[in-house]
Amino acid sequence: MTTLLLFTLHGATFLGLKAEGPVKDRADSAARWMVLPTVAVAAGFLAWTLVDAAGAERGDLGLLPWAGSSGGGGGRGGGAGLDPPAAGRA
Repeated sequence: MTTLLLFTLHGATFLGLKAEGPVKDRADSAARWMVLPTVAVAAGFLAWTLVDAAGAERGDLGLLPWAGSSGGGGGRGGGAGLDPPAAGRA
């Protein structure tokens, strides 16, 4: 979603700079409409990335609590420890 919004905003901005007439007007309108959602989604993605990276430095994957390196024999290697815990087990 983030890249879709960023690329679409980029394209609308480019068209607004290069085109003339009704195409320029529509591109400018689309770019103005897309700025706030794009900034909001990109900021959320950035925050999520920073939280996840901070968790990775601690040895777990942050937002995926079952995917920690203490998951039994390998952490990230070969998919070991990446399955969610079974129901009823701690």
